Amino acid sequence: MKLIALALALAVLWGSALCADPTEETPGGTAEGSDYALGRKAVEAKDWAGAILNPRHRGAHEYIGEAYLMVHDLPKAEEHLAALQQICLVPCEEHADLAKAIAAYRQGAAK
Repeated sequence: MKLIALALALAVLWGSALCADPTEETPGGTAEGSDYALGRKAVEAKDWAGAILNPRHRGAHEYIGEAYLMVHDLPKAEEHLAALQQICLVPCEEHADLAKAIAAYRQGAAK
């Protein structure tokens, strides 16, 4: 469970940091009380439950699903695809991207 919490927290932080200015304390000039800042503090304090933030975060499910594919854990990746199916009431990019990654993984495994 700690691995999943850490991966979700890092995915959220990583996603927020994509457009970060490395000289800023918080990316994008976000306020100290922002999700990014709170998540960063929780990760630094090893407060994994607090670092999760939003268990319905679509990007986090996509990223951890792709991470599970990297370690060859297809069933766990499929669990996160199923979670995205429940979260995305209409087609969403995160579901489509993870579905494509799983399909590519299956195609590579079949060779």
